[in-house]
Amino acid sequence: MRTLPFLSSHSLCSDVKSENLYNVYNYDVLIGDITEKTLFTSLSDRFGVPYLSHADPTVEPEWPVKGIIFGPNKRVFVNLVLATEARRLNVFFLVNSTCPTTFVSPTVLAELIPGDDPSCGIEANIHGVLEDVDMSPASSHFADLNMLGNDFFMECEGKLLVDYPSQTCTLFRG
Repeated sequence: MRTLPFLSSHSLCSDVKSENLYNVYNYDVLIGDITEKTLFTSLSDRFGVPYLSHADPTVEPEWPVKGIIFGPNKRVFVNLVLATEARRLNVFFLVNSTCPTTFVSPTVLAELIPGDDPSCGIEANIHGVLEDVDMSPASSHFADLNMLGNDFFMECEGKLLVDYPSQTCTLFRG
């Protein structure tokens, strides 16, 4: 369960006590081999779908989710449908089971809620799972990436199978 307060797109950052922000906004992990450009190019090619392309609103997200192991550091990625009431996008997430929360880049938030200030986070539907999503910390080494944290796995009772020989992974729900 999240230890941090939910931050909707209509929340004011000043409503949140500073001691509760530490875990979210100071989280960092060194990601030097993947950039936002990688998401739009190499990962789009590997997934066979353009990054941030619109997902069909009439099609429910399918489980289990097939993902890939990518790059020289063998990072685990999944393509999940990230949705608000207005938009549904294909978003590539780096899976990080040690990350306490799920983060998305400013580019993703700008696509999901154009014109709003998403800096305090939003509530979104991630592949059929309602989840609190925070903006990737600007000072982090993954500021332009999306990170699927352990809060998502706890919420959907997720299980991740990583198959290094085939360079694939499978994300199961429940």
